[in-house]
Amino acid sequence: MRYFFYTLLIFSFASCNKKDPAPDNNNGYDPSKPSFKAGTTWIYHYTFYQSNGTIGSEDDISMTIAKDTTINGSKYFVTTNKYYFSNKADGYYEYDRTVNQENLIYKLNSTAAYQGSYLTIPPSNCIAAFTAQATNSDTTHSGYGKTYDKLVYYTMSRYSTNCQYLPTYSKDLYSYKVGLRILQLFYSGTPAALSQRIELKSFTY
Repeated sequence: MRYFFYTLLIFSFASCNKKDPAPDNNNGYDPSKPSFKAGTTWIYHYTFYQSNGTIGSEDDISMTIAKDTTINGSKYFVTTNKYYFSNKADGYYEYDRTVNQENLIYKLNSTAAYQGSYLTIPPSNCIAAFTAQATNSDTTHSGYGKTYDKLVYYTMSRYSTNCQYLPTYSKDLYSYKVGLRILQLFYSGTPAALSQRIELKSFTY
C-alpha cells in the first residue's frame, strides 16, 4: 500500500522569491500562470499511519525542476525524476509519458463532479482513476509557519479499472493562487481511516 501511494507522486508546485519577500503568507506569489524555473524545489512531508491510528513512519520527499518543455502547445515543467506538470486556465495537469496523455487532476471554475486518471510507476499495470468534485473554493490552511487562503477543496474517490485494488478516497487542498497542492489526506479501510498525510513543508524558487 505504501508503494502505491508513492506512485501518486507530488502534484502541483509553487515558488517564492527570497530576495523580495511578500506582504502575505503566500509569499506574494499570485500570478495567473506560475512561472517556475530549473532549480525550483519543493519539500513535502509524508506521514504514514497504522490501522490503529498511530504513526508508522514519516519521510520528507523533495522535488526539483530540471527543465521545461512544450507538449500539445502547453508549457510543462519537468522534475529531476521525470514528472511532468502544467498549470492551465482550467486546472492542474500532469503528463503520462507511457501513454502520451495529459491528465487533468484539479479542475477549476466548476463544482460538477468529473473523472480522470493519474500517473503510476512501472512495473505496475494498474490503471489508476478517480472521481472528483470541488466542494469548497474559498478555504484556508496553515502549516509549517505559512497560511494559505483561497484554496479549492476537493474530494477524490480513487480506484483501479483493471486490477484488484481496494478503493480509497482523499481530501485535497489545491491553491490556484500559487499552482500547487498544499495538503492531501488519504483514507482507506472499512470503516475508512486516515492512512497517509502529505503536506507542503517548504519551497524555494
